Amino acid sequence: MFSKILFAFTSFSTFLKNIIVISNDLIISIAATWISFSIILEEVFIPDKTEFTIFYVGLFFLPIFFLLGLYSLSISKFGIKDLILILIATSFYLFLYFLAFYLIRLDNVPITLFILQPILFFIFLLLTRLGFLQLFVLIKNQSKKINLIIYGAGEAGYQIMRSIERDSKYNLIAFIDDSKSKQNRRIEGYKVYGRREIDFLIKNFSINSILIAIPSIDSRRKKILILYLGKFNIPIKILPTVDDLVEGKVRFNNFKEIDLNDILSREVKTTDPEININLVGKNILVTGAGGSIGSELSLQIISYKPKKLILVDNSEFNLFKIKFKLGEYLAKHELNVEIIASLCDIKNLNGIRNIFKGNRIEYVFHAAAYKHVPILEENQLEAVENNVIGTYNLINSSIENEVKNFTLVSTDKAVRPTNLMGSTKRLSELMVQAFSAKDKKLIFSIVRFGNVLDSSGSVVPIFKEQILKRAPLTVTHPDITRFFMLIPEAVSLILEASSKAKGGEVFVLNMGDPIKILDLAKNMITLSGLKLKDQDGNGDIEIKFTGLRPGEKLHEELIIDEKNTLSINDRIIIAKEDYLPLEQLEPIINNIKLNIEKNNNKEVVEILKSDIVSFISN
Repeated sequence: MFSKILFAFTSFSTFLKNIIVISNDLIISIAATWISFSIILEEVFIPDKTEFTIFYVGLFFLPIFFLLGLYSLSISKFGIKDLILILIATSFYLFLYFLAFYLIRLDNVPITLFILQPILFFIFLLLTRLGFLQLFVLIKNQSKKINLIIYGAGEAGYQIMRSIERDSKYNLIAFIDDSKSKQNRRIEGYKVYGRREIDFLIKNFSINSILIAIPSIDSRRKKILILYLGKFNIPIKILPTVDDLVEGKVRFNNFKEIDLNDILSREVKTTDPEININLVGKNILVTGAGGSIGSELSLQIISYKPKKLILVDNSEFNLFKIKFKLGEYLAKHELNVEIIASLCDIKNLNGIRNIFKGNRIEYVFHAAAYKHVPILEENQLEAVENNVIGTYNLINSSIENEVKNFTLVSTDKAVRPTNLMGSTKRLSELMVQAFSAKDKKLIFSIVRFGNVLDSSGSVVPIFKEQILKRAPLTVTHPDITRFFMLIPEAVSLILEASSKAKGGEVFVLNMGDPIKILDLAKNMITLSGLKLKDQDGNGDIEIKFTGLRPGEKLHEELIIDEKNTLSINDRIIIAKEDYLPLEQLEPIINNIKLNIEKNNNKEVVEILKSDIVSFISN
């Protein structure tokens, strides 16, 4: 409540502030007279009707202060010059005060009152001016603080309260809790409100942020709560996991910003023992190890304690980042896994062969691919060489070196592709299926899924950057939809699907319902504590429609023929799809390689259009 009073005081007009200061001076003038008389009489002064005149005489300061401009001074910037002016004004006041009593000649009024009252008046005046100055300093400091609400009045909320109290940057206003037994109670002076009172708190206390301190909340409840809080357009932060409560380690910096992961996440906990049996103590290779999927694959694989993990990537920086992150994980969990970072392009057949020969690889997870649709449309030969020939190199090297298991990470864009990227991934799928039918020793499989949040080049980081710049969010079409999944969830299902592979399966991950990109953009604006601009231009950020890009679908698909499917569980489906026999496919691959060497871009694209099953021309 005190902070509310302080902020209200700053909103007063200059006139109202002057009324408050003048009223203060009147009160201290009367107080100085009463105290002076009490001191002189050595008892509490109780004036009679005639003695009230001495209080009226004390008001002589008003015309002097007005004439000398004391009430035009800024009380929030009180300084030495102001002090000197007050001293001059009270000196004039002392003279007039003495003169008035001399002329009026009041009985029973000792002459010492003429001196003592102005001195006390000056002291009280100075103290109150300094008090006003301190009040404004306090208001200024309060205005710089971040006003917070803690959602959750449990143990985590209590620990966060203690952490906030030690930090001068933050100002806790109240708690919110859904439990009626906790509502209207106080935790060390902070009241616990219900969620219906959030709007009241925001409007009356200038709330800057809401902290969700419920570490045990499940994903469904978390999603509902975040969407509810999002309508208030206030930044929201959340305590990540229950592990942060261990040994009372909850601190304000444990909180993370709310993002789409928190409203799209599902409870996916892979407990399949086959994953552990397959990966523990093995030599495993991950291609594209520095990318979004590859890096998460590497992190999850290492938790199964393989003997050796070989990271393949053509980006030195990405390779450095993932190796450093894996090193931190190994140190934290005291694991002994050999990490080999191989800076190699999968198009480099000799380089790939050398990696396989030197490491006795048993498992391959192939996540390396060029994937940005518009860029690949402009660099067609490079796209085909990397995605198709690179995959062909890995498959042959795996067969030559007696690898046990090969998993291709694929995409929904491979289903009835309308762009070059999708067609290269479809051809990669066909190669895996064809080689699986020919070679029964090596277990080949494909895992196909849609977009993952926050992957490089996806729409989410683009929207984030646009929001930071307060630039319009660009959406290609108001009706465009995409499947979305969190990276950790997708990778855990890749590992689960791979562990169940018998040979040649196309595993399709259950991505849930497709999401409208327009709704995604709106949610991101809201989660950032901002408002979407309306037709009248009111709000913070607008959404602009730019039109579909070359080769871009309005809606993506995950399965070619939904009738020929088999569900393993509620998360993974096996799609039974036609493929080209290896005898028919290899001449196509060789023809592509030949035309790549000749730099014949047009012929390569024609081969894809005419010879690859389900490829649809733009």
